[in-house]
Amino acid sequence: MEGEPTNLPKLKFSKALIDVLEKLNDMNEYIAFEILCLDQENNEYFNGLKITNVDVSKKDFCFSVTTKDKGTVDMKCGNFIRYYFHNYFTPQDIQNFVTLYNKVKNGESIEDEKIPISVPNFEYNPLDPRATFLSLVTKTYPHGHEDEVLQFLPKLEKDIVGNYYKIIGDNPTTMFTCHLDTADRKQAVTRLYSVHIDEQEHIVTDGTTVLGADDKAGTTVMLYMMAKNVPGLYYFFIGEERGGIGSRALADKYDEVAYLKNIKRCVSFDRRKTISVITSQAGGRCCSDEFGNALCEQYNSNGLNLKIDPTGVFTDSASFIDDIPECTNVSVGYLNEHTGKEIQNMDYLIDLCKASVNVDWANLPTVRTVQDRAALKQMISNVKVSNKAFVEALKGVNLDKTISTDHGNVYVNFDLENEDIDNILESLTELRRVMKLHKRPTSCLFDETYLQIILGKDTTSKMTTLDLDDDKYESNKLKKYDQFINEEKDRLDDDDYGYYDEEEDDDEDNTDDIDNLKYLLRKMITQGGIKNCEITNTGMDLKIQIIPTTYGMVNYFYKLDEVIHIYEIIKKIDKDVLVDFDLECDIWETRKVEPLFIFNFYSLDGEDGMPF
Repeated sequence: MEGEPTNLPKLKFSKALIDVLEKLNDMNEYIAFEILCLDQENNEYFNGLKITNVDVSKKDFCFSVTTKDKGTVDMKCGNFIRYYFHNYFTPQDIQNFVTLYNKVKNGESIEDEKIPISVPNFEYNPLDPRATFLSLVTKTYPHGHEDEVLQFLPKLEKDIVGNYYKIIGDNPTTMFTCHLDTADRKQAVTRLYSVHIDEQEHIVTDGTTVLGADDKAGTTVMLYMMAKNVPGLYYFFIGEERGGIGSRALADKYDEVAYLKNIKRCVSFDRRKTISVITSQAGGRCCSDEFGNALCEQYNSNGLNLKIDPTGVFTDSASFIDDIPECTNVSVGYLNEHTGKEIQNMDYLIDLCKASVNVDWANLPTVRTVQDRAALKQMISNVKVSNKAFVEALKGVNLDKTISTDHGNVYVNFDLENEDIDNILESLTELRRVMKLHKRPTSCLFDETYLQIILGKDTTSKMTTLDLDDDKYESNKLKKYDQFINEEKDRLDDDDYGYYDEEEDDDEDNTDDIDNLKYLLRKMITQGGIKNCEITNTGMDLKIQIIPTTYGMVNYFYKLDEVIHIYEIIKKIDKDVLVDFDLECDIWETRKVEPLFIFNFYSLDGEDGMPF
């Protein structure tokens, strides 16, 4: 448990190993990034091997490790990765990492393999997956820019909530989905490169933008299938990266749409890696194992290596779990989505396109049954009636609200996307007041971009086993933060402190300035009582990422007080320090399905935008 004393040592990496891992990290090698995280002071992991030091080994495929008990020995990289990350990475992931690790540590050239891509003028040819994909990722398309993608697509129909679709065949029973938006907030032009890893082509950017393979890879697959006239209902959704805006809106009107009534299976092409057919997402079962295994069998008979995977989070098919019996998400070959390290396995994407044409979609088994919609609506109605006063009081919380269910629980979801920090703080403070007034534990959960509270449920186990000691939670952290920020501002005003002297600052390198600012902000946030924080920059723009502390053994519960406290600290930074920056608040999920608060500070004045 956190704070529990331990005699186990922390890992310490040699400079040589850090240099190798950072080079691999720059090449979008995600395992390198995760290993580097082990070297961070606040990172928690079990070190039962009692390894104290890790270095580059002269022996290929190995790290040189020093333990308390056995001295210095060579340890296979794969064994090291499997021990500290369990089964998180596939054998192929590990093999890719080890291959590159050997090249870098042995001084073999890697940069020569990163070849710039010049994308020719667009010509519609969906049977050429590589050309199609490259045309789709020359720009990013944040939510609101989806219509700009239509120039690369065939003529589509627009549905009643703003998504796009096309029907091929008579009364198809399979729905295929992808989404047109990308995971960034500001549109950008990409710089594309080709990298060959294990004789397979991968597409990356220069690292300053996302690639957009999430989900232009899925779009590429669907365009290929449409060109081959594979029967189906093809859906191109908007706003998936904002919590499934388009698919949730369509699901809300599902009974009103005639062409949805025959659909038995919903297949999204939006999963990372090259191995998965998802059987669980959005906190529950989305398809039967019989369906998942049958789909894997058909894909694998066409040269792929897929298996059923219960670790899904959310994509558009999850919006239809209550309406369509079999809903899944298939790997399309990208990694490191939502980051500048996003990478797409192009060879796999081409193989997936060809294999998808050969699947006998109409004859896949339909085993899972959906809950009776009338019964589901009645359950929600009963819970709302039994909590009528609380429901009425929640109307005063000025955030977009939806109702969702999971295993008999009814939740109220508050959307934190596209909200300014003042409204978030005001709304969450009102939510806390209402919850205390109605004697509810001020705890919350997170699902994608939504903060959730339990409205009611069939059992009370979650609420009765969770003791958050709300009345004992004091905001002394904020007091310490205020004291610290005032001291720091006084220090920065000291003429004797030449580090920030105005005349000397004119001669300072811009990179030094931003590094100094990041150091100051990191100290300020740590003084505010926040541990899990990362600060990065792209040029003069800054990004602060924070993961709040979780409570509870099975479910990830969070103290609403602590969530509010995070926003209070960021607001003070925005008001008192980064005054010449534009703040944008985001929220994502980590790979461990933890909430990740992202605060982007965009410089308004270029090089003159420093707060000093």
